[in-house]
Amino acid sequence: MLAGAVRRGEVLTDARTTGAGLLTGQPPGTLATTVAVGDPAVLEGLRPGVRVDVLARTDDPVTGLATGAERVAAGVVVLAVPPTAPPAGLLGASAPAAGGVLVAVDARTATALTAAAGRTVVVLRAP
Repeated sequence: MLAGAVRRGEVLTDARTTGAGLLTGQPPGTLATTVAVGDPAVLEGLRPGVRVDVLARTDDPVTGLATGAERVAAGVVVLAVPPTAPPAGLLGASAPAAGGVLVAVDARTATALTAAAGRTVVVLRAP
């Protein structure tokens, strides 16, 4: 599928086309939502197609201190991972990737993930 208008005689490359879409092959009604990763080191083990769980920190309503975590989503499919930033600085350290991981979820899980925004952590699952 073309990503935009094309002029007559223009050479078509992969940069001018798009794929079938991130949700191709997912069950009807599936939504794509972004989840904060937590520790950027987790990005090393993530790639599209990997299944992950999403945990959300729970807080004491009076003190605001963390009391534990609850599983908000289990076995959701990673659709896209943010690119890592190019090395910068004297030691060539990479900056953490911006944004979060895009995952495929049902409507109920998307609502729970939205409610937990800012408190989530992605954890890898064994295959």
